[in-house]
Amino acid sequence: DLKNINLKKLIINSLKIKKKFIEIDEFDKKERLVLNYGHTFGHAIEKLTLMPHGISVAFGMDIANYISHKSKLLKTAEYNEMKRTSDIILKKYKLPNININNFINLLKKDKKSTKGKIRVILSGGIGNMFLSEIQNLNKFKKDIKNYFKINRMQHS
Repeated sequence: DLKNINLKKLIINSLKIKKKFIEIDEFDKKERLVLNYGHTFGHAIEKLTLMPHGISVAFGMDIANYISHKSKLLKTAEYNEMKRTSDIILKKYKLPNININNFINLLKKDKKSTKGKIRVILSGGIGNMFLSEIQNLNKFKKDIKNYFKINRMQHS
């Protein structure tokens, strides 16, 4: 229930966590990259739809969870728990039609991607995010296409 969240406490705790990562990885090259969870997908959504940054990143986190689940990196029970939360946050937003090729091209241009290889932050469960290079682009594209299809129907 989002009404019972103490935002000030949540923000302070989030900043403390981020501070620890910055102290370990000042230039965002290794450990700190996990703080970009949702951002690779979110920035592409933001650019293609002009949705606000925060909403785009929330959809990006949902996509990361979906891809993690489809790749068998995230157990169904945890995925469902995370999906329930994202659905509460995103229920009033609708994803427009997005050109998958344009979306994929933007992912390739992200700061985490190298040499045309898409690298994104995926999830192995709550609090267990990690950098992953997409190995099977065809499967990835199919999963992304399916995500957009499912979520256009759910949020309409």
